[in-house]
Amino acid sequence: MVPNNADEHDPLESLLNRRQVLRGGAALGISAGLASLLAACGGTSSSTSTGSSSSSSSGGTLSDQLVVNLADEPPTWNTLDNNIQYLRWVTDQVQETLYGFDDELRTIPILADGMPVQNGRTATIRIRRGITFQNGDPLTAEHVAATFNAARGQGRIWAGALSSLVRAEAVDDLTTRFTFKPPYTGLVDRASIIPIMHRDFLRVSNKAMGTGPYQWDSYVRGSQVTLRAWDRYRDGAPKTARILFQIVPDSATQLVNLLRGDCDILPMPAYAQVPSLRKNKKVTVYDVQAPVDIFFWLSERMIPDVRVRQAIAYAMDRRRVVEIAYNGLADPGEGPIPPSADGYRYAERLFSAEPDYDRARALLREAGVDSFRFIYISTVEPQQKAMAQVLQQSWAEVGLVADLQLSTYAAWQSAWTTGRWGISTLFSMDGFSSGRGGWSMTNPLSSTNPINFGRFSDRRMDQVLAGVNDAPSSEARNRLWGEASTIAQQQVAMVPPVYPRFTAAVGTDVKNLPIAQFGVTRLDLKNVTVQQ
Repeated sequence: MVPNNADEHDPLESLLNRRQVLRGGAALGISAGLASLLAACGGTSSSTSTGSSSSSSSGGTLSDQLVVNLADEPPTWNTLDNNIQYLRWVTDQVQETLYGFDDELRTIPILADGMPVQNGRTATIRIRRGITFQNGDPLTAEHVAATFNAARGQGRIWAGALSSLVRAEAVDDLTTRFTFKPPYTGLVDRASIIPIMHRDFLRVSNKAMGTGPYQWDSYVRGSQVTLRAWDRYRDGAPKTARILFQIVPDSATQLVNLLRGDCDILPMPAYAQVPSLRKNKKVTVYDVQAPVDIFFWLSERMIPDVRVRQAIAYAMDRRRVVEIAYNGLADPGEGPIPPSADGYRYAERLFSAEPDYDRARALLREAGVDSFRFIYISTVEPQQKAMAQVLQQSWAEVGLVADLQLSTYAAWQSAWTTGRWGISTLFSMDGFSSGRGGWSMTNPLSSTNPINFGRFSDRRMDQVLAGVNDAPSSEARNRLWGEASTIAQQQVAMVPPVYPRFTAAVGTDVKNLPIAQFGVTRLDLKNVTVQQ
């Protein structure tokens, strides 16, 4: 996790509804006036931090409001129907999960009273006594069971992730029993990312209500969401009275807001703007390894010869993609499991950061082709466009011709579902749908997965993915994810050129922000204060 100093799932519905691919990390140009504003305060060298911002020691008063700028808003505020970051950065302050993550990103109980007790096809989870919803109702096992039963329902975003769940039922006021088709070791993972809802709010879409430290106050579509501190929160009311989430699609406006002090936190600023932000002493910029992923499918349907697909992989200049498309805010990619996810350390490393043109040419000769042409489809955000252009140039060195088709998300989605492409790529955040698990990046590689539009089919991959759900332990499951990532590299089914980093620009007056939670793309704002 590298800041500047102040002186520096797989579910089909989830993927198809992700509007964040349009704006997350969008990199717009900076005007001359804005550039002068950026430079006005100067800056000094970078430093490294591994924990929360420290409390102010200089005295002064605290602001009663924290302002966060968001690049977009979700079509619904129901966390069973959508899961993009613009929803969860808001609702995670209102709702809570059974489990969460500590500063080392280890799983810890939140609403749960200890870890699950598993017995074959069933598991039980007890919740902590005395927790209440913001409407005054007690949190009971009936609400937990109702949440999970609704979440696995047809059309809900978690249906695919909970396909092995037969039912959830309240055993008593504090105990929920989960019954699965096969033995299922992924319960804690899912219980760490699915917020517990009041049973009367399972279909409410215009606001959120839960057990968290902030409660819903108001919402103006296209403009803002306001949350207010809940004075009866079990750990005490938050010190900041209000959080204002402003919907600001234009990245230049976001930047002006941040530098004028009208915004305190800007998650995922434009990658192109980060180098300039690092020079401003009013702002701290963090970049963290996190599940910010690039889905990078190669179509077995349109490129059936694995040697051609391997040539494409070996000829990729990953280093230049890191430097040019992401301004150094990414790591060279290999397989679908990123460094931030469980299973990464068990995957083989087949590709280097620099292109291996000799190997690529040899593979094309083995395949009996001098050159090969294919269609490359992508959304049009600037870092995606720059990545496509860098790769197009490196492929041309060995006779690989990529016809780039860059478009809006809606147009990309239409083209992707036809399967008539050689490569399809998408920028995505998966911390809210997978936590640290490898579900989102590997499940689409199953031959039976409905979003496997490139028709990749590998018996070993299917066997490995089938074993993930009923692996006897988390360690065994992580090994299987590593094996799946290795197979994806060997068969060149999904080989992201880079692993982008999660970034956040934070005003230096902001204190007590748990930076570690960025590692699962989350904002935890309950203890944050703003020094005036």
